[in-house]
Amino acid sequence: MVFLVFGLNADLSQPWLKVNPDDSLNESILIARSNRYRGHRIDYQFLRRYPNIHFVELSRSLRI
Repeated sequence: MVFLVFGLNADLSQPWLKVNPDDSLNESILIARSNRYRGHRIDYQFLRRYPNIHFVELSRSLRI
C-alpha cells in the first residue's frame, strides 16, 4: 500500500536488510515490542524459565 500512495517501486524478492550475525545471541529469545502493538493482556511470566530473554523496544524519544 505504501508503494501505491508514494509512487515507489521496490523488488520485495530481494533482501532489504543485511547484518553480520551476532553469535553472542545464540540460544536467546528476542521479543520485539512497540507502543502501538503492545498486548496488554499478555502475561510474560511464563518466560522466566528461559535464561536468555531480550526485549527490543523503540524508545519513545525516537518517534517519527
